[in-house]
Amino acid sequence: RFTRAVGSGWLGLIGEFGPQQLQLNVRQDQYSDVGGATTGLVAYGFRLGREWRLTAQLSNAFRAPSFNDLYFPGFGNPDLAPERAVSGELGLQYAAGDVMARAGLFRTDTRDLIVFDPASSRAKNLDKARATGFELAGSWRHGIWSFAANGMLLRAVDEETGEKLLRRAPWIVNASVYVAPGSWSAGFELTAVGPRDDLDINTFQRVQLASYTLARIVASWALRPAITLRARVENLFDADYETVSGYNTQPRTVIVGVDLRF
Repeated sequence: RFTRAVGSGWLGLIGEFGPQQLQLNVRQDQYSDVGGATTGLVAYGFRLGREWRLTAQLSNAFRAPSFNDLYFPGFGNPDLAPERAVSGELGLQYAAGDVMARAGLFRTDTRDLIVFDPASSRAKNLDKARATGFELAGSWRHGIWSFAANGMLLRAVDEETGEKLLRRAPWIVNASVYVAPGSWSAGFELTAVGPRDDLDINTFQRVQLASYTLARIVASWALRPAITLRARVENLFDADYETVSGYNTQPRTVIVGVDLRF
């Protein structure tokens, strides 16, 4: 196949009733080659006083296989079914002045997850997969300084075998600090990612990719209201790491630029 037609329609509603907040979304997608699906989201929030809020969310999702999934030579599988998932989340948030903190529990059950099958060297559907996790995030502003951090614990497995899903880190941590005294600003960001299972690029045997830490610095300087200079350094400490077995990743990279507004 060389073409795909997709028709979509969606409707959303957001409301607030005293201490309660409500969001309702519904969407219909119809694909010419793999059929269609109706997906939706229901989210509810309840304020516990001025600073605290409880949240709950339930949603479902649909993902059609891409043309690569279906037809790429040596990998594609034209018999693939679309992925379908159901997700739920419970959260607690605190916000007061310049301080914000949030904790959340989530779970996603996926049917027909599209993965690579090393036995046949092609894509296949995984019958049932489950991802459960916990997220914690916070931020704080003090004068010209701002701080933020978040972390996630994740367990993602094949429900039939209990085996870990590939390329899903069991933990991720992010932290950042910024200073903005006036016409210029600068920031330092740090990301740490835990070890992940993958398939060796040559043997297709299961291997573990090492954990890694990436640092990034950013800066900007507003010369005039219409001219801003920007610079950033990616992978500041030139870490050697892999996100996919056998594939190179970006070394230390310096990027400079200018924004012009007319």
